Amino acid sequence: MCGILGFSSTEPTLNHFKFKKNISLLQHRGPDHSDYWIDDEAENFMGFARLAIIDLTDSGNQPMLSPCKKYSLVFNGEIYNHLSLKKELTDLGHKFNSTSDTEVLLRAYIEWGENCLKRLEGMFGFGLYDQSEKKLLLARDIAGEKPLFYYAKENFIAYSSELKPIVESIDGIKEINSDSLNHYLGNGYIQRSETIYSGINKLCAGEYLTFNTDNGQIKKEKFWDLENLNCKTKLSNNVRPNRLEEKLENLLESSVQKQLEADAPLGMMLSGGVDSSLMVAIASRFKENLDTYTVIFPGNNDHNEQEHAKLISKAFNTNHHELNAELIEPELIEKLCFYFDEPMTDSSILPTYLLCKEMSNFCKVAIGGDGADELFGGYNHYTKLSSLNNLTKFFPFALRKYFIKKMLMILPQNIRGRKTIELFGEDISSLQFSSSLMFNYKERQQLMLNKSLVREIKYGKNLSYIHRNDFINRVTRDDFQNYMSEDILVKIDRSSMANSLEVRSPFLDKKIIEFAFSEVPSIYKVHKGEKKILLKMLASKLLPKTFNIIRKQGFSIPINQLLVSGKWYEYFENKISSFDGMEINKEYALNILNDQKKGSHNGEKLFSLVQFICWHQQHIEK
Repeated sequence: MCGILGFSSTEPTLNHFKFKKNISLLQHRGPDHSDYWIDDEAENFMGFARLAIIDLTDSGNQPMLSPCKKYSLVFNGEIYNHLSLKKELTDLGHKFNSTSDTEVLLRAYIEWGENCLKRLEGMFGFGLYDQSEKKLLLARDIAGEKPLFYYAKENFIAYSSELKPIVESIDGIKEINSDSLNHYLGNGYIQRSETIYSGINKLCAGEYLTFNTDNGQIKKEKFWDLENLNCKTKLSNNVRPNRLEEKLENLLESSVQKQLEADAPLGMMLSGGVDSSLMVAIASRFKENLDTYTVIFPGNNDHNEQEHAKLISKAFNTNHHELNAELIEPELIEKLCFYFDEPMTDSSILPTYLLCKEMSNFCKVAIGGDGADELFGGYNHYTKLSSLNNLTKFFPFALRKYFIKKMLMILPQNIRGRKTIELFGEDISSLQFSSSLMFNYKERQQLMLNKSLVREIKYGKNLSYIHRNDFINRVTRDDFQNYMSEDILVKIDRSSMANSLEVRSPFLDKKIIEFAFSEVPSIYKVHKGEKKILLKMLASKLLPKTFNIIRKQGFSIPINQLLVSGKWYEYFENKISSFDGMEINKEYALNILNDQKKGSHNGEKLFSLVQFICWHQQHIEK
């Protein structure tokens, strides 16, 4: 697990001294070793900051070059099936000089070329230069666990694990992308292939890019695509649930066992919910006296998972550690802006960062439960959207749209349930809408004084290839490809790597993803108001009988309560009032803040705005 930075060009046009210097901006991702490689013509550069997890010796350092010097690699991530690939490659005649998965990846490319990507099981973002083919290969894992940004222009390409090193290495590329700004304010995160900057993009999950260093030609393709998965669910409603449960348990067991492998200390994230509790239950089969870590909110029963986590810890005999989240200060938002590089709405970044910080004092590797909600139908909005979708069958879209538009004109802006009413007026089956509680188009028009910056959001959610009647399959796939990869996994990657901690997500094993989306019928995900049905069946079998598997508590902070008064209210008020970086309607924003005192629930909206302000001050104004 590390940070990478590099460029390739058709001629020596980039200042490699800047790139060499800016490897230091990735030091939090890899404090154990840093180095760089540059070819004789100064047309190809690779920089690396290492967090040593597998093979802690110098043999695992990067950039890694093949013995023949024709192949160079910088790799951020973990290849969980590297041992089986290594055996296969050894049988084919390859000799290895280390026990690292990096060398396995390098030799896998030498043996199979780009086809090696289809054989990889893990999380990764890497750059590999093939001198014999005059080609740079960039690739990102199938779930999007690891980031990979790139900037391409005039016969050169620069790439990195984070935006900072690219922005600081190339002059004049800080122009804000208006579409991304609208997507952020409307949905809370930046869309899949874009970034907050106009000229910088990111590889989508399961995508690879090649850059030809002779002619500058760029080609992007998918090596794995959820849209092309063979969907068996239409035929499998009659499948016996105990068979699905048994297969899921076996897949999770295999995934967890592989992901427990590390040459560095390892711990378990334990929120007290079903997902992380299952991880602890299964991991305890392979490792005794696990270390578990949880965030507690002693003064807030709605967000405090302390007793649930203790129950799991006692049941599986773990060494348990607790972090008191009441100590969270609002100024932490500013600190996180440095690591996140882009504005990020999700207020759970704060406890996630603090949990990672605490864990990093004891271990270098953590196991988490991310991905389960998207794969197995765990979010609350699935039941709401499913009910609304069923209701729309009795009311023509044009009629609904007309009456809901009229109703919204007379309803108070911040009335509870307004979002549900708004959704009923949308074409829900097309997924061309946002279910988030951020700023809609009309609200963005009020928020931004410069109306030219306000745009309609382009969703691009044409999922007609999935059975039209299987709404839950469609909406969970959409969340997997968007919300999970661009919000949840961004939060985990930046929060953990800011603390030099590697977080692994066994639910995102390739075989489990494909099982969830091609074999598990929607009735075993969400049905008649129940959520995450199959996973809870397994939880009932593996977790203590007294464990409450019904409740759903996301890993978050009580942001709405925090903003009623006191230091959080004052901090937000000061940030909004003093901001002059862009044309924000301060009066409108402050009114939203004041409405918190009247019982409104604008916490996430306000967090998104203040987070953007802090980001703008750090990354644009400076």
